[in-house]
Amino acid sequence: MNAERKKAKVTEEVRREYGKVVNSAELNEIVLLSSSFNADRDYLRSQASEKEGGFDLNFRYGADIPEVDYDPKEGQFTGRFDWFARAEHEDRTSIDIRGSYAIVYASEAELDTEAVRLFVLRVGRFATFPYFRQLGGCAVGN
Repeated sequence: MNAERKKAKVTEEVRREYGKVVNSAELNEIVLLSSSFNADRDYLRSQASEKEGGFDLNFRYGADIPEVDYDPKEGQFTGRFDWFARAEHEDRTSIDIRGSYAIVYASEAELDTEAVRLFVLRVGRFATFPYFRQLGGCAVGN
Protein backbone atom coordinates (compact mmCIF):
# COMPACT_ATOMS: atom_id res chain seq x y z
CA MET A 1 0.00 0.00 0.00
CA ASN A 2 2.84 2.38 0.71
CA ALA A 3 4.14 2.13 -2.85
CA GLU A 4 0.68 2.65 -4.29
CA ARG A 5 0.26 5.92 -2.40
CA LYS A 6 3.26 7.38 -4.20
CA LYS A 7 1.14 7.90 -7.29
CA ALA A 8 2.66 9.41 -10.35
CA LYS A 9 0.50 11.00 -13.00
CA VAL A 10 -0.89 8.13 -15.08
CA THR A 11 -0.98 9.03 -18.74
CA GLU A 12 -3.67 7.98 -21.19
CA GLU A 13 -1.14 5.73 -22.91
CA VAL A 14 -0.37 3.91 -19.64
CA ARG A 15 -4.13 3.44 -19.12
CA ARG A 16 -4.42 1.77 -22.54
CA GLU A 17 -1.37 -0.36 -21.87
CA TYR A 18 -2.80 -1.31 -18.46
CA GLY A 19 -5.76 -2.88 -20.27
CA LYS A 20 -3.34 -5.08 -22.22
CA VAL A 21 -1.81 -6.27 -18.95
CA VAL A 22 -5.23 -7.03 -17.48
CA ASN A 23 -6.25 -9.02 -20.58
CA SER A 24 -3.05 -11.03 -20.86
CA ALA A 25 -1.81 -11.61 -17.28
CA GLU A 26 -2.03 -15.15 -15.95
CA LEU A 27 -1.38 -15.81 -12.28
CA ASN A 28 1.28 -18.51 -11.94
CA GLU A 29 1.75 -18.65 -8.19
CA ILE A 30 1.72 -16.94 -4.84
CA VAL A 31 4.56 -18.03 -2.59
CA LEU A 32 5.07 -17.44 1.13
CA LEU A 33 8.68 -16.27 1.46
CA SER A 34 8.79 -15.79 5.22
CA SER A 35 6.53 -15.35 8.21
CA SER A 36 6.72 -14.54 11.89
CA PHE A 37 4.34 -14.26 14.82
CA ASN A 38 5.43 -12.65 18.07
CA ALA A 39 3.24 -12.10 21.10
CA ASP A 40 4.28 -10.59 24.40
CA ARG A 41 2.15 -13.06 26.36
CA ASP A 42 3.32 -11.97 29.82
CA TYR A 43 2.34 -8.38 29.06
CA LEU A 44 -0.99 -9.41 27.55
CA ARG A 45 -1.74 -11.66 30.54
CA SER A 46 -0.86 -8.93 33.08
CA GLN A 47 -2.99 -6.31 31.32
CA ALA A 48 -5.98 -8.62 30.95
CA SER A 49 -5.91 -9.43 34.65
CA GLU A 50 -5.78 -5.72 35.63
CA LYS A 51 -9.09 -4.92 33.97
CA GLU A 52 -11.97 -7.27 33.69
CA GLY A 53 -12.81 -7.76 30.06
CA GLY A 54 -9.34 -6.97 28.72
CA PHE A 55 -7.78 -3.72 27.59
CA ASP A 56 -7.63 -1.45 24.58
CA LEU A 57 -5.18 -2.25 21.81
CA ASN A 58 -4.50 -0.18 18.73
CA PHE A 59 -4.44 -2.37 15.63
CA ARG A 60 -2.51 -1.45 12.50
CA TYR A 61 -1.91 -3.42 9.32
CA GLY A 62 -0.60 -2.84 5.84
CA ALA A 63 1.96 -3.87 3.27
CA ASP A 64 5.26 -2.58 2.08
CA ILE A 65 5.89 -3.34 -1.57
CA PRO A 66 9.62 -3.16 -2.07
CA GLU A 67 9.88 -4.95 -5.40
CA VAL A 68 8.08 -5.15 -8.74
CA ASP A 69 10.06 -6.77 -11.56
CA TYR A 70 9.26 -7.37 -15.20
CA ASP A 71 11.29 -9.55 -17.55
CA PRO A 72 9.84 -9.12 -21.06
CA LYS A 73 12.13 -11.81 -22.50
CA GLU A 74 10.74 -14.41 -20.10
CA GLY A 75 7.22 -12.99 -20.24
CA GLN A 76 7.09 -12.91 -16.46
CA PHE A 77 6.44 -10.23 -13.85
CA THR A 78 6.61 -10.48 -10.09
CA GLY A 79 5.90 -8.50 -6.98
CA ARG A 80 6.84 -8.90 -3.35
CA PHE A 81 4.43 -7.84 -0.62
CA ASP A 82 5.66 -7.56 2.98
CA TRP A 83 2.46 -7.61 5.07
CA PHE A 84 2.32 -6.71 8.76
CA ALA A 85 -0.29 -6.55 11.50
CA ARG A 86 0.40 -5.14 14.95
CA ALA A 87 -1.51 -4.74 18.16
CA GLU A 88 -0.06 -1.99 20.33
CA HIS A 89 -0.79 -0.60 23.75
CA GLU A 90 0.86 2.70 24.57
CA ASP A 91 4.54 2.27 23.56
CA ARG A 92 4.50 -1.51 23.59
CA THR A 93 3.87 -3.94 20.72
CA SER A 94 1.80 -6.80 22.10
CA ILE A 95 1.31 -8.79 18.89
CA ASP A 96 3.38 -8.57 15.71
CA ILE A 97 2.52 -10.73 12.69
CA ARG A 98 4.50 -10.56 9.45
CA GLY A 99 4.30 -12.38 6.15
CA SER A 100 6.22 -11.81 2.92
CA TYR A 101 4.73 -13.10 -0.32
CA ALA A 102 5.94 -13.27 -3.90
CA ILE A 103 3.35 -13.17 -6.64
CA VAL A 104 4.24 -14.34 -10.14
CA TYR A 105 2.35 -13.55 -13.35
CA ALA A 106 3.06 -14.58 -16.93
CA SER A 107 2.08 -13.01 -20.22
CA GLU A 108 2.93 -13.80 -23.81
CA ALA A 109 2.18 -10.22 -24.87
CA GLU A 110 4.79 -7.48 -24.96
CA LEU A 111 3.81 -5.10 -22.16
CA ASP A 112 4.59 -1.60 -20.99
CA THR A 113 6.79 -1.64 -17.87
CA GLU A 114 4.83 1.12 -16.08
CA ALA A 115 1.50 -0.59 -16.80
CA VAL A 116 2.90 -3.87 -15.40
CA ARG A 117 4.08 -2.08 -12.25
CA LEU A 118 0.63 -0.52 -11.73
CA PHE A 119 -1.05 -3.88 -12.27
CA VAL A 120 1.14 -5.65 -9.72
CA LEU A 121 0.63 -2.86 -7.16
CA ARG A 122 -3.16 -2.89 -7.58
CA VAL A 123 -4.00 -6.53 -8.18
CA GLY A 124 -1.18 -8.20 -6.26
CA ARG A 125 -2.21 -6.53 -3.02
CA PHE A 126 -5.71 -8.02 -3.25
CA ALA A 127 -4.36 -11.40 -4.33
CA THR A 128 -1.87 -11.75 -1.44
CA PHE A 129 -3.92 -10.28 1.42
CA PRO A 130 -6.18 -13.34 1.94
CA TYR A 131 -3.08 -15.49 2.42
CA PHE A 132 -1.76 -13.07 5.02
CA ARG A 133 -5.14 -12.91 6.74
CA GLN A 134 -5.16 -16.70 6.98
CA LEU A 135 -1.61 -16.70 8.34
CA GLY A 136 -2.65 -14.35 11.13
CA GLY A 137 -5.77 -16.40 11.86
CA CYS A 138 -3.76 -19.60 12.16
CA ALA A 139 -1.17 -17.97 14.39
CA VAL A 140 -3.77 -16.48 16.74
CA GLY A 141 -5.71 -19.73 16.90
CA ASN A 142 -2.69 -21.78 18.08
